[in-house]
Amino acid sequence: MDANNKSYFKVLKCLVILFWSALFLLKMLEIWRQFLNNDTFITIDHEAFESMDLPVLTICPNRAFKTLPPNGTDSTQIKDHGFTVEDIFHNADELLSNSAYELRETMARFFVKCHTIRVTSRARFQDYSNKYSFKKDTDYTIYIHDPGEEFWLLLGIYPYEITSVKVQANNSHGMAAADLLIKKEIIRSDDCINDIGSDQFAKCATEELIKQFLAVANCTSFLLEHLHPQQKLPYCHQQYLVYNDAVNLAQNLLKDILISRKCASMCDRTRYSVNLAEYHENVMFGSDDYFLACFFGTLNVEHKTEKYVYGFGTAIVAVGGSMGLFLGFSCLSISLSLLKMLENKFK
Repeated sequence: MDANNKSYFKVLKCLVILFWSALFLLKMLEIWRQFLNNDTFITIDHEAFESMDLPVLTICPNRAFKTLPPNGTDSTQIKDHGFTVEDIFHNADELLSNSAYELRETMARFFVKCHTIRVTSRARFQDYSNKYSFKKDTDYTIYIHDPGEEFWLLLGIYPYEITSVKVQANNSHGMAAADLLIKKEIIRSDDCINDIGSDQFAKCATEELIKQFLAVANCTSFLLEHLHPQQKLPYCHQQYLVYNDAVNLAQNLLKDILISRKCASMCDRTRYSVNLAEYHENVMFGSDDYFLACFFGTLNVEHKTEKYVYGFGTAIVAVGGSMGLFLGFSCLSISLSLLKMLENKFK
């Protein structure tokens, strides 16, 4: 081989080394970026059931009050002017007397007075036995969630998304009924350590909020007083439905509690996706009520696991794999090279 050909192959060899080295460096930058940004991906598995517990429904009239209360609203006036169970449901007596339902009054930041209902029996596929007859005096916002999660509605501070749907019972389009088809998903965080359920998580946040609120507050709001019924505090000022000092304080405290992770994290979180299918008035559905049937559209539950693209261990593996792929290095070849260097040094 003449000198020109040797020079040519040397240049070609350098170009090949530079090319694969550049690809290796680009891959390292990608691994480093995804590691620092905590990039994630989601794996999906399916699990089938014969029956499941229906989610809890928190039903909030879109009008806060039936009639506007006077200034200086307190809890008594809220009860007088807010929507009661009888004001919302035509079948209120059945819901209150039937042991298959647990119905209680709750408070929500943007709606004031709501009602949370839980079905105690398990439901099968397309089980139409859970029907609610709404009065058409107002429209409703319905939150679909797990037990205990109605607490997050109180201050409008959410640690995660809670599914909701708007039901236009007071409509001029002739709609008189709807099917609320529910699908259940379970979201799991792969790096979770101390797992607690959604109700324990909400209970922990509630207790921590009450403790911190009572330690610094000298006044309260009608939205908050049911959290601390044993300790009576005066109202901060005589206005209703405003961002007063007590509510602002409670919101900031709750944000700090969530950010500081004073409560153990949730490894598994349930999320419900819903589809509202409405029907027009006919012989079956008259014009006086708005009928809502709630049931599972499928009993197949999706388990979605969120995983980091690169944790510390997987990042090391990815670096090693890239070195082997692009540069031909391996633990064995590096070790042998080091031993060869030591052998030559001590010859």
